Amino acid sequence: MLRYAVLCVLCVLCVLCVLCVQICPEWSKDEIIDFISLVLKFMGFVSFFVGFFMGVGFLGAIAWYKSLEEYQCEMV
Repeated sequence: MLRYAVLCVLCVLCVLCVLCVQICPEWSKDEIIDFISLVLKFMGFVSFFVGFFMGVGFLGAIAWYKSLEEYQCEMV
């Protein structure tokens, strides 16, 4: 099933493809485009949250570094 979905996606991206009807008879071109747009929206959503958490982690690391900058250890 996944192999046929990949072939269908590649077939839609190919403008001069004559074999599209033979490779993917069960999905129309509009269904494939909707599937691609749904996957791209999901990947954008995930990448936004990954970037957000990376930014929060980076800001936390900077705050931690600045708080430890004036830390001094007393030698006994």
